[in-house]
Formats: sequence, structure tokens, C-alpha cells
Amino acid sequence: MDEKLVEEAKAKRLYNHKAPIVKTDNRLAEIIKELGITQMDAALKTGIPQATLSKWNKHEKFNPDFIASIMVAFDLDFFDLFPIVEKHDRPAYFDEIEAKIKEKPGEE
Repeated sequence: MDEKLVEEAKAKRLYNHKAPIVKTDNRLAEIIKELGITQMDAALKTGIPQATLSKWNKHEKFNPDFIASIMVAFDLDFFDLFPIVEKHDRPAYFDEIEAKIKEKPGEE
């Protein structure tokens, strides 16, 4: 095991990460289409500029500050807007790093 990798993991606290790694998709364009409204209608309803919604739909720009506005405006929960499309267990090397760190008690 590379000592530099272990030190980096300790600094980032990767060895404590137990959650699965997920990839989500942005469904905003689909939701707008399903509702039968235009992007301009969605902009007026959410208070988010139409140009910003357009960029977000194309995955060009993502502003997490707008998530709550979209969820409230369209009565969605987070996973309606961002469904999980892939889910992976944490990489095996996390376990190796964790074991290596535990071999050196007292060091953090």
C-alpha cells in the first residue's frame, strides 16, 4: 500500500466513509415535459431564470441553490428530481487504507 495514499486518505478522512457511492441523473427536462409546460413557465414558477434552467437541462451548469426552489414549485422530493442511476459499494481500497491506518495506533 502506498504510504502517500494512506496519508492522503487520513487527511481527507476517506477511511471513515461507509456510504455507497451513487450516480444520479437530472430529470428536470423530463419533469417539465411531463407537466406540459415550457421552460419559461417553469422559470416563472420557480423564480429561476429560463437561461439557467436551459443550461441545467443540458448538464452545462448546476447550481445546488436552486434545488429547493424546484422541489417546492413542483412538489417533488429530491429523488424525483435526481434518481439514482448507479450504486456501487465503496471501493475495496478504502478497506485496505482503513486496515493500514489501524496498524499504526495513536496516529491521526
